[in-house]
Amino acid sequence: MNILFKKYLRGIVFLLLALITLINANSLSAQSFSKSDGNWDNAPTNLWATTAPGLATKTVPLAADAVTIQAGNTITVNPSTSYTCASLTVTGNLVFSAGAQITVTGAVTGVGNIDMSAGGTLIIGGASFSTTGTFTAGTGTVIFNGGNQTVRGTTYNNLTFSNANTKTLSGSIVVNGTFTSSQNITGTTFDFTANGSVVHTGGVFNTIGSVTYNSGLAQDIIPGTHSGSMTLSSAGAKTLRGATTVAGAFNMSSSLSCGANNMTLNGAVNYTS
Repeated sequence: MNILFKKYLRGIVFLLLALITLINANSLSAQSFSKSDGNWDNAPTNLWATTAPGLATKTVPLAADAVTIQAGNTITVNPSTSYTCASLTVTGNLVFSAGAQITVTGAVTGVGNIDMSAGGTLIIGGASFSTTGTFTAGTGTVIFNGGNQTVRGTTYNNLTFSNANTKTLSGSIVVNGTFTSSQNITGTTFDFTANGSVVHTGGVFNTIGSVTYNSGLAQDIIPGTHSGSMTLSSAGAKTLRGATTVAGAFNMSSSLSCGANNMTLNGAVNYTS
């Protein structure tokens, strides 16, 4: 009986060790840390590791992985390739090639740099885009397609707000390309400038900061309440898409089509033909 018990006990211990090993393996597989400079698709070989020191190598990050680009490393996303990860922390450098796309279902954070000079698309589904390093907009596109999201204040090329709930600006924003929005936007005290086309398909924009629409291209004026000023400039046609109130100064040097929508101006009005 004692011998049988010992065998039974050894069997239990073996199963527990196997279970612990499996749990650790799954935990490690959910982490991807860069080890050196290279391409996202694992060139050179063994570019990624399951631990920060880079001891355990792995292949290309999986969709369920929390990806970290470590300080001193530059990771390039190859042209016309597409990858997905659960979260992205950039403490080194992330460079997009033309046509490259990364979809992050979680947040994008870190103190590193993101370079979209050549183009590419960054899709963010998590709560925030809060990197503090240099963001180079280039010819790239950033899409926020999650629920309530905090949007980094910076200069973008193309910027899209989609899906649901509210996008909150965490700093002043300039959009030099196309701005597309179907969601509510809260600007708090930060400024917003659209220098390219604006396409509005839903939602309102409420802000305390100044709002500027300045483009030779057609721009939708997003409805909402603006405690700060609003400026409409350049030759592009401006079309009001809903009831709008401007408490601060209203400056206009372009045409504006209101249709059946009301615009209430409570501050000074400055018109230049």
